[in-house]
Amino acid sequence: MLEFVFGDPIRVTYFDSEVEETSPHVVFVGMQTRPFARLRLQGSLLSFVIMFQANGVERLFRRPAHEVNDASCDGRAFFDCTVEDLYFRLGDCKTFQERIRVADHFLEGKLYSALPLDSMGAVVERIRRSNGVVKIPELASLASVSPRQLSRDFNSRFGVGPKMFSMIVRFQSALDRKVRLGKPWTEVAHDLGYHDQMHMIHDFERFSASTPTETLKVVQTFFQHQIARQRDPELDVPLVV
Repeated sequence: MLEFVFGDPIRVTYFDSEVEETSPHVVFVGMQTRPFARLRLQGSLLSFVIMFQANGVERLFRRPAHEVNDASCDGRAFFDCTVEDLYFRLGDCKTFQERIRVADHFLEGKLYSALPLDSMGAVVERIRRSNGVVKIPELASLASVSPRQLSRDFNSRFGVGPKMFSMIVRFQSALDRKVRLGKPWTEVAHDLGYHDQMHMIHDFERFSASTPTETLKVVQTFFQHQIARQRDPELDVPLVV
């Protein structure tokens, strides 16, 4: 994800260091297969986040996003000067909806020179559309390679194997389904093919280091504007600092 921080700086402590750092005002966070940092929030919290699919950054910006897996970096250094310009244009917006329009316009401009969808990109799309509930042989058939070759090619491209990526997608789908539909956790686990609710809880502990309920509270705090718009697409949420 690409995050633009407009409020007070976020303080970050990475798990492999005891030094607390100040996050840059434009930060790129790579795909996460485990928690890797602790955030300390203080003062006013105001940011805008663009979420990318696994192959989105490579197709739009021609940058290998897997270099930042389980890590983060200054977004201005990872991308180019247009991201810095986007930061200031987003900062001038008065509503969340206006920021969405500015971001959409920026990303649409990248589509004209985007890389075409290839076989590994098609595998990513299949995993995403299935909410991570798909068999490896089916994905290998889609890419016209053996399961072993699929794992090698996918890992080389995205920094994780297709099985791990499917687990991440299913975990995210479970959280998204709970946020949007408000279903009981037992129904969410059943809908997404978990053997039982405990298997889903294990995935939450693995990817978020907390329980499903605790993770839900964090998401509802950080993404309240997005959740409000999901429930009412016409809602134009004012930005309050």
